[in-house]
This record gives sequence, C-alpha cells and structure tokens, in this order.
Amino acid sequence: MKRTENTIVNETWPHRPQVLEVEVYHSRRLLHSAVHLYAESPRGRHLVAVAHTIDNNTVPTPQDLAYSNEGGNNFRTVSLNPRRGERGMVIKTHEGDWALVTAEWAGLCNGVPADGRGRPGCPGHLVLKIHQLRQFQTRSIILPYERREYTFCLGGVTIDMERGVLEVGVGNPCLVENISLALSAAVLHVLCQPRPDRPVIGQTNRIPVEKLSMLHALGYYADSAPHNSFLRSCMGVDCGGCGSCGGCGGCGGCGGCGGCGGCGGCGGCGG
Repeated sequence: MKRTENTIVNETWPHRPQVLEVEVYHSRRLLHSAVHLYAESPRGRHLVAVAHTIDNNTVPTPQDLAYSNEGGNNFRTVSLNPRRGERGMVIKTHEGDWALVTAEWAGLCNGVPADGRGRPGCPGHLVLKIHQLRQFQTRSIILPYERREYTFCLGGVTIDMERGVLEVGVGNPCLVENISLALSAAVLHVLCQPRPDRPVIGQTNRIPVEKLSMLHALGYYADSAPHNSFLRSCMGVDCGGCGSCGGCGGCGGCGGCGGCGGCGGCGGCGG
C-alpha cells in the first residue's frame, strides 16, 4: 500500500489559516483506495472524514437487483456494475455514512481514418452519481472534459484540476463532507480513466492529465493505484478500460480518441 500526503490551506483568513491534511492510500494487493481528511484542534490532529472504495460485497450489481439502472435517479436503485467499469466510494464522518458516490467513464468515440478528412475521436468524460444517504437524494453530474474544461463545482466546492485548488463558499454547511466529495471525484477519475498500455506518439485528442495537478496529488501516476486498466489486464475484469484494443478512447495511442483519425499525421484527415 502506498500513502501520499497533501495539505489544504484555508486562505479565507490569511492571519489565521486553517489547515486540513489529506492522506491518500492506494493498494493493488487489497484493491483498495482511500482518502483520510484531518483537521487541527486544541487537542491535536484528528480525523474528520474518510472516503474509501467499495465493491459488490457492499453494493449489489444491477443483475442482483434484476433491473436496469440506465438513466434512473431513484434512490432505491443504487448499484455498481463492474462490467461497465463502474467504481464507487463511500464518504463517512463521525455521524456515520454521508454519501455514496459511483462513477464510470462514458462518451468514448473512436477516431476513424479516411481518404479525405477523418473523424476525430473523443476521450470521453467521467459520470458521477452522488447518493446522499442522509437526505435520500441522488444526482448525476458529468464532468465537462469533452469541452476541455477541468474546473467544476460539487456541493458548493469548486475544483480546479489544473491548479490543484479547491474553493469553498463562506458558510458551507457541510465543509469537510463536500471537500471529501471533491477529493473522491478526483480519486474516481484516477480509477476510471482508461490508460494506454504503450507510449502515445503524435498529436492526439486526449485529456492532458500531465497538466492536472489535482490528479497527480490523488495518485494518477502511483504504481499502487488499482485502476480499471490494471484490473482488466491482471485480473480479467470485464471493465473495458485497458486501452490495448482501441476500446478506451482515453489516450489516442491506437486511434481510440483520434490518434490516427484526427491528427493528420498519417493522412487520416487529409494531412
């Protein structure tokens, strides 16, 4: 298991900044990822929130429930489908379970080479379903990666993936819970985004993860991260995330996201 530590500094009051410490854990041996959020108090450092991955031992599959979860927002239909590459995390505080978040990678489109202009592919995006366990509410959020926007808002927290900055509005009633939600979204990106199994050469239509500081801090490049590509290649899990056959669309290395149909390097679009 590998642990990384990060610090969140509340700069609202520069003369008395509040510091939250974040510990991120990834383990391929345990197939487990977790985020621990700590705060300082007069009694010292203490744990204020935990988010960790869950699997079908905790949340059933759609087949177990004998229903389709396509487009459903019914709170009672919480499920986790590993065949679609869905991953989940539960967020907890001292009051118990606060939210269950599921995520999957969607919107993939393979690039198509042609004699004339080829059709560029699309790297896709992350779809989050946030199940508020105390309010019995569910909402779906699509992160706007296809528009090349890497800043979005969750629960009153604005997440800037590029700068690695979280902005929280004054008076947020669930501060640590929503910060944990934002960090969980980044961890789920780490786990769900398809990855190439070989180097990517040339111009591609892809997500510039090397420029997204938030993903770096949450373990995108950690060898211990149990992401979907690892699960598929090493365990045979049918999650569609390995990137070795053009099915991923996340890297461009094989035409899955415009690597050979959208850059012009091989004549795919008239170049």
